[in-house]
Amino acid sequence: MHELVTLEAFSRAMVVVAWAGAALGVCAAVFLLVRRDNRRAASLALGYGVLGPLAWLGWRFFLWATYPQPGSIYVGLHHPSRLAFIFLCFLAAGALVGLGLRRLRGQFVGEAE
Repeated sequence: MHELVTLEAFSRAMVVVAWAGAALGVCAAVFLLVRRDNRRAASLALGYGVLGPLAWLGWRFFLWATYPQPGSIYVGLHHPSRLAFIFLCFLAAGALVGLGLRRLRGQFVGEAE
């Protein structure tokens, strides 16, 4: 029996998602600026475009955090402190992204859409 999705295949998919998300965000921002002259929507498109590379960074962090330590009996998430560390890091990253997007949206409150 073998894995349906290998670690390498998923890592390649994450790279594709990161670059596609960034490219889509930039293209949407340029379109919204050139065609519609909508700075608010263009900024939000760029903000959401950054989520692709952030997902890739989160994946790389997860791989680093779950990598087996030499000389340790624990591998991956078998140790509760490692699980708590990863949870807190992703919680903080999600809060920062949410606050950043909220601030980006709030920056344009009062402007005509």
